[in-house]
Amino acid sequence: VPDGSNSQSGLEYSSQIQVLISEELIMEVLPKLQSSYPQLTYPSLVNSLTVRRFGETKIIEVSYKSADREQIKSVLESLSRFYLKYSLEKRKTKLNQGLAFVDQQLPAIKARVNQYQQQLQKFRQKYEFVNPEDQSGSLVAQIQDLKAQRSDLEQRLAVARASYSTLLTPEGQRAILNQAPIYGGLVSQLRQLEAQLSGELVRLQSDNPYIQTLKEKRESLLPLIEDEQKRYVGLRMAEITNTIEMLEVPDREIARTQQETKERFQLLPILARQHTDLQRNLQLANESFNRFLESREILLIEAAQTEIPWEIIQSPATSQLPILPNTQRDLTTGLFASLASGLGLAFLLEKLDNTYHSPTNLEQKTKLP
Repeated sequence: VPDGSNSQSGLEYSSQIQVLISEELIMEVLPKLQSSYPQLTYPSLVNSLTVRRFGETKIIEVSYKSADREQIKSVLESLSRFYLKYSLEKRKTKLNQGLAFVDQQLPAIKARVNQYQQQLQKFRQKYEFVNPEDQSGSLVAQIQDLKAQRSDLEQRLAVARASYSTLLTPEGQRAILNQAPIYGGLVSQLRQLEAQLSGELVRLQSDNPYIQTLKEKRESLLPLIEDEQKRYVGLRMAEITNTIEMLEVPDREIARTQQETKERFQLLPILARQHTDLQRNLQLANESFNRFLESREILLIEAAQTEIPWEIIQSPATSQLPILPNTQRDLTTGLFASLASGLGLAFLLEKLDNTYHSPTNLEQKTKLP
């Protein structure tokens, strides 16, 4: 009976042989043999049964000694069928145990895979994180863009604040009033009246009604000019103030975003490590899950196969010559034993004989002339 199973390439043959001749196994096949050979018992069967490993091969040899050729054949055939059945059942038991273990472990491993997938998904959604290298490049570009935007805003704010400060001075107000069309028109009328008044005073008295009329016109223009000055300067100051406020809002927002981006950039190594850990855990869980699935498929395929783990490579057979008695061997053994006994007896008699049969023999023993 050879061991043809790859899964038992590391079989402990001495232990397996003890199992094969154990009473628990033999008693399963012995009742069928006792129906034909009632005198057969477990001790008598085991004493005549020899189960050994054939050299260093994976072959187990089973032999049985009996005076009845038919009994030898019946015992060997029954044992061979039983051992094949035993090996098949043992193999199925191992496969079923393996399947049960795999099926028991798969739900926990699948749950672990789902847990790591959810953790990785939540992490990416929370931090908008996909790839550490891409994330780092994106944050650097964002920081540079925010820096450029804030630099432009600060320049515009500086110009607006400088314009506001200038409007607070008389020189600045005069400079801005030069761009006021209404104020310029009123000042032009005032200058024309003053020029006309100066010309008329040369030829007319100051109490002349015409002179009085020109003076009245001049006096009426002065409050208009003053009001227009206040109105236009106030309008420009309001515009600049509004511009400053409008620029300060995005400047504060950009400053806040800039600070958050810097903090996130500083946090990036920690996030990258956490992301790597989550990916590694998910990868290990997936690999474990795939290995268990692969093992389950292999076990299912092996369970579906019909080949027997052990095979009979030589049918049960009896020798043409009996083991006992062996006449030729007994005669040869008797001949050599007789020769050895005769020689030993002759040597013993020679040693026990104290008779001298010649003068030479006497001289050798007595050492005398």
